[in-house]
Amino acid sequence: RAMIAGRYKLIAFGDDFRFELYAVVDDPGELVDLRHRQREIYEQLKRRYLERVKRIDDVCPDMRHKLMGKRSEKAC
Repeated sequence: RAMIAGRYKLIAFGDDFRFELYAVVDDPGELVDLRHRQREIYEQLKRRYLERVKRIDDVCPDMRHKLMGKRSEKAC
């Protein structure tokens, strides 16, 4: 899943176990992860993302046993 806010795109991997931040205007190929260089923006977008994702119901895929980063307390 991902969230775009202004010039930035936050990408969540797996069950939100890892994130990357890109400047989509300056880096359309998403080659430079800005998490460490733009720490304040990264933390702000990650907080917003985690708040919003709480409102989304999980949908279990057919191959849930193969999901990477899956938290054991979640149904899927």
